[in-house]
Amino acid sequence: ALQVNQLTYKHLNDLISPIMSAATSSFRFRGDLNNDVRRFSTNLVPFPRLHFLQMNFAPLLNFEYTMSVPNLIHEMWNPKSSISVQDSLTGKCLSSFSIFRGNISQGEVDDCMQHFTNMNGSQFTEWIPNNAMSRVYRVPQRKLARSSILINNSTSIAQMIQRLQTQFDIMFKRKAFIHYWEIDEMEFTEAQSNTTDLIYEYQMLENITEEDGNDEEEKLPETAG
Repeated sequence: ALQVNQLTYKHLNDLISPIMSAATSSFRFRGDLNNDVRRFSTNLVPFPRLHFLQMNFAPLLNFEYTMSVPNLIHEMWNPKSSISVQDSLTGKCLSSFSIFRGNISQGEVDDCMQHFTNMNGSQFTEWIPNNAMSRVYRVPQRKLARSSILINNSTSIAQMIQRLQTQFDIMFKRKAFIHYWEIDEMEFTEAQSNTTDLIYEYQMLENITEEDGNDEEEKLPETAG
């Protein structure tokens, strides 16, 4: 994806640094949304256990191209713009926060985001209202006239957790590297069980419709706050 013959730490730093700069914009610039860690967690984590967030960045590779707002939105929701490996189009967004940097109008962003969510309603949980938030910070990032980052709490993260658990199960079955950890083996078994429950919770929320959410609220995971 990075289109380089030999990957170095400089390539990784050049990729990670603008992403982390964008993700912390709301902490560093004046605004009324997600301007501290507590608000960030409150708005993006509807259920305490489901707090694993994904990040998509646009433009991820072509820094020289100034993108329009609709193109930024389309690009940042593209699974190829994710810094983790899972197909976000197969999951459902529980909550999201989009940050736009550069000479961009908040009104244009709101209109384009509303159009995008209306056209792609199947990607969003309809029983969590106003779950796609966005803010504009007119200070551009270094080397980028316009950029955007999507911080997304999506059920698709269960794909990555499932891959990690599968790899762990293979090693744990062979008792590989257990001797390096000075803890009881039952703690590994308990962690396995907790991870399985976590994956199940994500899958359950992915399959719940608005009617199910209204009729079966007692079956949902405990909400935050």
